[in-house]
Amino acid sequence: MYDVNGNGFICLEEMVKVMEAFCDMLESETSKNGTHNINNKFSLRRTARARAERIFRTLDHNKDGQVSEEEFMDGCLKDAEFSQVLQLEQNLNKAMLSLI
Repeated sequence: MYDVNGNGFICLEEMVKVMEAFCDMLESETSKNGTHNINNKFSLRRTARARAERIFRTLDHNKDGQVSEEEFMDGCLKDAEFSQVLQLEQNLNKAMLSLI
């Protein structure tokens, strides 16, 4: 899911794109619920990049500028913030599928 180009590694920009897409889905849900705010979208985008950068730094154990599958799996198990993001993403995906 995060390895957008399929090369077996995740680079920072791939993680940012996925986090931005996640925030777009979240923003879409808030607009459906009547809580849409244009400032929210820009705030969510800034938050997505900052969060992606923070998570990426944590996951990239060997600091080679890419996250391997092993580093990703290790991070999923050990990093609380990343685990929360994955759980939120999973819950949002379930909610979106239930609307289809």
